[in-house]
Amino acid sequence: MRLSKIALSAPEMNSKFPVLIQERDELNVFSSSQNQQLHCHQAWELHFFISGGGKYFIGSRLYPVKARSLALIAGGKPHCFLSNPANRHVQKVSIYFSHAFLIRNILPLQR
Repeated sequence: MRLSKIALSAPEMNSKFPVLIQERDELNVFSSSQNQQLHCHQAWELHFFISGGGKYFIGSRLYPVKARSLALIAGGKPHCFLSNPANRHVQKVSIYFSHAFLIRNILPLQR
C-alpha cells in the first residue's frame, strides 16, 4: 500500500473546535481491489462501529472490527479501513481530535 498524507480539513478542527464528531451510515464502496488508500494525518481518531465491519490496517498491524468495536488511531499513524466483502454496509460514530486537545483535556484526568 502506498502512503499519502492527508490533512483533516474540516472547519471544525481548529483551536475553537478541536473535536469533530461524525456519524456515518453508508455502503462502503471499496472492493478488495479498490480499498481505501493508506494515509495519515495529525488528528487522532476514535471509531465506534455500530454495525458492519471489516479490518483496520493501523501502523504495521491488521485489526478486525465488527459491531460494538472501538478503534483508536494515534495522530500520524498510517492507517486505512478495509471493508468486509460480504457486507459493506458500515454504521459508525467517529470522533477526531487534536493532540493538543488530548494533552489539555484528557490526560490531566489521569491525575
